[in-house]
Amino acid sequence: MQTALQMALGAFGTILFVLLAHKKIGSYPSPLPKSENPTRELLEAVTIWLIVFASITYIVLFGAESYPSVEIGGIKFSLHFFLVLLLPFVVEVVIHRRDARELGFRAPVAWKPAIALVGFGIFFGFFAFLFEGHVSISTEALIIGLLSPSFKEEWFYRATLQSKLERAMGQNRAWLLAGLLFALAHIPTTFFGPLWEASGHSISAAIFRFIGHCTFGWLWGILYMKSRSVFPATLGHYFADFLPALL
Repeated sequence: MQTALQMALGAFGTILFVLLAHKKIGSYPSPLPKSENPTRELLEAVTIWLIVFASITYIVLFGAESYPSVEIGGIKFSLHFFLVLLLPFVVEVVIHRRDARELGFRAPVAWKPAIALVGFGIFFGFFAFLFEGHVSISTEALIIGLLSPSFKEEWFYRATLQSKLERAMGQNRAWLLAGLLFALAHIPTTFFGPLWEASGHSISAAIFRFIGHCTFGWLWGILYMKSRSVFPATLGHYFADFLPALL
């Protein structure tokens, strides 16, 4: 069981990492070009977040089995998975004509924050291993985990959502708001779903987990912004979630 102490240590410890990343790990690159219509950019970001949040809430409240799914190669994928991948693609690529490099599909522009992303992921994963020990997960789940949630969340929250916010309101406010939205999106699972079960229905553990999601979103947001690459963010996210199963 994941205790309130574990969640509190993770949450408040990560604040120190946020300060370290903000001040010491690499420098911020040139801001993304200011949107010609910042209000529209902001509304699009909030709208796609609300759609995804509603989808997550439906799954938690009514069960994943009630949500439409598609089987590919013997593996069942929820349509929520495709929603999170394709909705940003339609908005950013089809409507705004942004290219792959603008959306983080590139080598890092700075290697120090990129390496830090992977390093912090390993640290968080090992921290969870010390508390929980080895977690038994199927090989199939470990492979899929690199795609969902690791890549899926980095593509949505960092490469898409945070980048739109940066074009609308600048760098610092972008990673602050994107991190908060990342935490808010986890409220259904944290307070009602599987993470609520994992913490033994502890409200204090759930609150500290919410703070932890927020600080994790800030940390990953800063380092993604400094590296401009979705790949180290995805790999670090994967280690943070799945290292206890790999050890």
